[in-house]
Amino acid sequence: MNYIVLSIYKYSVSDFYNFVNYKQNFIILIDDVDYINDLSELIKLIKKKFPFPIICISNKIFNKSKKELLKISYPLEFKSPSINHIKSFYHSFLPDINYTFLPDLRKLDLIKSLYDQGIRHFPPQHFNTVIEILSTVKNIIHNKTHFYDLLNEDSNIIAMIWHENCVDLNISPQLYLSFLDNFCMTNNIDKIIYQKQIWLLNDIAFHIKVGYNNWLLHHNLDFIKDNNIRYTKIKTKYTTQSNNYNFLKYCSLLLLVDKNKLFEIINNNTNIEQLTKNEKNRLKKFINP
Repeated sequence: MNYIVLSIYKYSVSDFYNFVNYKQNFIILIDDVDYINDLSELIKLIKKKFPFPIICISNKIFNKSKKELLKISYPLEFKSPSINHIKSFYHSFLPDINYTFLPDLRKLDLIKSLYDQGIRHFPPQHFNTVIEILSTVKNIIHNKTHFYDLLNEDSNIIAMIWHENCVDLNISPQLYLSFLDNFCMTNNIDKIIYQKQIWLLNDIAFHIKVGYNNWLLHHNLDFIKDNNIRYTKIKTKYTTQSNNYNFLKYCSLLLLVDKNKLFEIINNNTNIEQLTKNEKNRLKKFINP
């Protein structure tokens, strides 16, 4: 942390100012200080009377390091606006709007654009998401061309349910093995997309998981019976268990403790500076689900 801050200061100062005796002011703004792994280094840096101010933004969850940071800082608290405050803010430049929705500042730009187009009322709509997804999967299995009309929002769930239900169609083991090969390949593609942040390639995995597999299904089966589509969470269940096991193993190795000791130090909130904020919150959910 010390090296990073000093590097910002070093490469932000122009040599020109040394000749004109011009003093340039700097401010370092750290957004979400909770994600700093070694907060103690930042505390030491601030205690040394750093030449320019450092502003840290954080939430209201305090641990030992953040309490120490508060002691040497000038804290300013910004409270979350109430629903009435947000409604009043909306009404200041969106008069005559029908508040059938919950006001949310994150949706302000969208609502403002709809308002400018003359849309004043937002009637509440209720959808049964599970029933709609099950109906979608049923149409895919019984109609190989329906796949091209899908929206991409539910692609992961649709692929999971399709995989769970294609087993019921009395297909050959060789055909099912080809499905599994495609799913394994696309899972690796998803992993690479996530690691490299190549979100434009998201549709590739979905087209292979559902589109190509569904084509193979209809190409090898002449007739598919009209059966009910079931929705279970078998894959999700075992995937979650595996992820949790690997996560606990990683945290235990990182802190050099066994699993029982890991829950103890998390419960006491001690010696966990090496963990990130998200890792701490995830471990606490194991203790207090």
